[in-house]
Amino acid sequence: MIEFSNEDKEEFIKAIDELIKQVDDCILRNKRTKQGKISIEGSSSQNIKQYLEFIDKKYNYSFKIAIGNSGGFLNSDSWIMFARNDLLKEGLINGKKITPTKGVYIFIAYSGYLEDNKHIVLKFGFPQGNIENSRCVAINKMENDGYLKKFDFICDLSDKDKLLKDFLKMMNYFNSFSENDFRLNKNNKIIFKNQILYGPPGTGKTYHTIDKALEILGENLENRIDKKAKFDEYVKNGQIVFTTFHQSYGYEEFIEGIKPIINKDNGNSKELDYEIKDGIFKRICNRALNKERKVDNNEIDDITINNDTPIWKISLGPNASLRDKCFKENKIYIGWNKIPENMNEEFLALGTNDKSTINNFKDEMQIGDLVCVFNSLKTSKMPLFEIFISMFLEELDIVFKKGLKKDYVSIQDNRAFLKGKLLFRENLKYNLTHKERFFTQSDEFILDVPPNRLIKSTLEFLKSKTTIHKFKVIKVLQMFDEVQLSKNYKKDFEYKISRHFDYYETLLSWCKIFLQNETFTPYKGSNEAFALLFPMEKLFEDYIAHMFKIANEQVKIKTQDKTKFLMSKNNIEDCFLLKPDLHIQDHIIADTKWKILSDSDDKKQYPIAQSDLYQMFAYAVTFKVKEVWLIYPLCGRTLELKEKSKKDEYFFKASDLANSTKDRIKLKILFAPLPFANDFYT
Repeated sequence: MIEFSNEDKEEFIKAIDELIKQVDDCILRNKRTKQGKISIEGSSSQNIKQYLEFIDKKYNYSFKIAIGNSGGFLNSDSWIMFARNDLLKEGLINGKKITPTKGVYIFIAYSGYLEDNKHIVLKFGFPQGNIENSRCVAINKMENDGYLKKFDFICDLSDKDKLLKDFLKMMNYFNSFSENDFRLNKNNKIIFKNQILYGPPGTGKTYHTIDKALEILGENLENRIDKKAKFDEYVKNGQIVFTTFHQSYGYEEFIEGIKPIINKDNGNSKELDYEIKDGIFKRICNRALNKERKVDNNEIDDITINNDTPIWKISLGPNASLRDKCFKENKIYIGWNKIPENMNEEFLALGTNDKSTINNFKDEMQIGDLVCVFNSLKTSKMPLFEIFISMFLEELDIVFKKGLKKDYVSIQDNRAFLKGKLLFRENLKYNLTHKERFFTQSDEFILDVPPNRLIKSTLEFLKSKTTIHKFKVIKVLQMFDEVQLSKNYKKDFEYKISRHFDYYETLLSWCKIFLQNETFTPYKGSNEAFALLFPMEKLFEDYIAHMFKIANEQVKIKTQDKTKFLMSKNNIEDCFLLKPDLHIQDHIIADTKWKILSDSDDKKQYPIAQSDLYQMFAYAVTFKVKEVWLIYPLCGRTLELKEKSKKDEYFFKASDLANSTKDRIKLKILFAPLPFANDFYT
C-alpha cells in the first residue's frame, strides 16, 4: 500500500500550489495571443516538476504536466497526469510513452479560472474523455464496480489535504490491477451489460452464456475448463443466476406473487393460506443490495459492512471546537469534561442519558460499526440565501432518488434513416432532390420536458449566485446534459404534472421562487407558501450583542460565558452551569428576554417574572458583579413602561447577606429598539 511520508505530502501540495500559481500568474500578466486568448508565455512546468520527482523515484509513477496547450494559450484547465511505469509497454492500453492520447491515468486539473469558478478536478482520465478508446479488463471492472464514479472529485482550492487523501486512495486502487488487466480487448469492443443471444435451438446460446457472463464480470480466460470453473464459482457465490424462461413464466415467478400453502398448524391439512413470495429477479436484487461491502482502512485490512452492521449516531451540538476537531482528525469525540472510569457513586449519580452515552462509547461501540456524525450547526452561520439553496438541493436529491421524469415527445426531423412516421408533404418539400433522406415524426422517451428544463434553468441561475454550494450545483448540472434551458418560464410552469410524479411539486415551487423572484408569503391566490421559523430569543440575543459591540468597541464583552457553575457536588464536581447572555467588562451581567412586559396600574404587581429575578441574582452572586441588566424589546406596548422604569431603582435585598459582594446588587430594566419596529413607536 502506498502511503506518503510527511515530506512527500509537503512536496505534493507544493506541486499543486505551483500549478495554481503558474496559471494565476498568466492571468495576471494578461498577455494576449493573436487570437485574443491569454498567453502562457513566462510560465514553466519545470517549477512544478521539481516537486513531483519523488513520485517517479519512490512510487514508480510517471507524470506529465500541461499549462495551457501547444498553441501557447490557456485552455479551460491546466493539468498533471500520472501513469504507472509498468503499464508503459507495447501491447498495453497506455503504449510506450505517457501521453493523454492513450490509455488511462490519474488526472488532476486546475479548472474554472476563466469563469471565476476556480476548483480542482481529480479523476481517472481517458483520451478525449472517451472511455471506449481504453477498453480492457481493468477499465470494465472499474466501470462495473462503480469506481470511475466514486473516484470523480471536485475539490475546493483550500482543501488540498482531502485532495491528497483521495489521490492516495486512487493510486492504491490503480495498483490493485495486474499488467494483464490492461491489455486491449479484441477489436477494442464495448461490453454491454444487457445482451440478447438469439437463434434456433442447438446453435450455442446456452454455451456462450458462460463466455458473455464472465466477459461482463471482467474475466479474461482462454481455457474452457477454467471458464466453466470460474462460472460455477460465481454461481455458488450467488453472483450469477441461471434461469430458464418459458411460456408460462410470468410476473409472479420473475418479480413476486401470491403462493398457496397448506396450513398444518391446526391439524387441518385442507386449510389453505397464502403468502407473498419473491421471484427470481427480486431475490437477485435483494442479494445485491445486502452484499457485504469492503471498507478502506489503513490499519485494519478486513472490515466489511452489511445489513447487520450496527449503526450509531453522534450529534456534535453547539461545541464548535469539538466539531472541528472531529472532522479535522477524522475521529469521534464526546463532549465530556471528565468520564468516570469505574461504576462508582460519581457514575451512578449521572442522568440516564449520560450513563448510556458513556457506556455505549466505552463498551458497546466496536471496530467495524458505522458511526454517523452529524454537523448539527452546519447552517447556523450560513447566509440566508445559501440556506434556501441548500433546501432546494435537498429537495432535488429527493427527486433524484425517486427518478427524473421522462416523457414521450413528438419530434420531427429530416433524418438519414427511416424512423417513426414518414411525413409525405414535408418529405416532398425538403427531400425532392435528396432521395437518401427521410422527413419523419417519431415519439421519443426523453428527459427534455418542461419540469426538467425549469430545474436546469434554476441550477444555471444558482451557479453564479452561490459560493458554498457551487461545486454541488456544477456536479448536478451534469445530470441534465441532454436537457435544454427553459425559454418560457410561464409556459413551462403551466405544464401539468401527473400523479406519478407529484414529488416534483415542492421542487418546482422552489424553482418558481428563484426564477420568478417570488416571495415566500404571497398575500393572495392559492399558491403554496414556505414558512421560515426563527428562534427569536436567540436572534434578539445576538442582535443585542452585535449592536453593543459596535457601539462599545473598546469594552470587553463575553457572550454565553460558560466559566461558572451554580453549585458543586461533594466539593468535587461542578454542576448547574450558568450561561449569562452578556458579561460586560467583568462587572456587569446582562440577559436578554424576548417577551413583552405587561404594564399594570396595580402598584403591588411587578412586570418582571420572579424566575427572571432569581436567575439574575444567581448570576450576580456567582460572577461577583454589582450590577445586572434585564433587556427587553422596545415596541409600542412597552413605550410607557420604559418611561416608568427610568424613575424607579431596584436592588436585591438578599445581597445584603451575600458574602460575595460588599455592596447591594443593582438591577436595571432596559428596552432595546428594534430597527424593524420603528414604525410602531416613532
